[in-house]
Amino acid sequence: MFFLSGVARYLFVPMAEAVVFAMLAKLLLSRTLVPTMAKYLLKEHDDAQTARKTSQPQPVSCGFNTDSNAPSTGFRRGYLNLLTLCVDHSGAFLIFFFAFALLSLGLTPFLGQDFSFR
Repeated sequence: MFFLSGVARYLFVPMAEAVVFAMLAKLLLSRTLVPTMAKYLLKEHDDAQTARKTSQPQPVSCGFNTDSNAPSTGFRRGYLNLLTLCVDHSGAFLIFFFAFALLSLGLTPFLGQDFSFR
């Protein structure tokens, strides 16, 4: 970004500055204002009362949309199975991963080119 000139500099530098300022503001607010407001707005919990309430959680149903988490539950279950498979066969996974990364380096001559079919 520091070495840009011309039109690219006038386009990208203001956008990059906006991102930097937004990230700095987010960092400042998340470290100062949010914890302070949470301290004042959230109630403290009694440990015995919490233990009684969490001993047997009951599902909450609104009546018309009882199974709204079914697609994400299936996705999470599949993702958990995939992670378990990768951890159980970590040697094979690492070999596959590094082979894929090395093969991806073969695409470097095509970086910066358009998708034109000549």
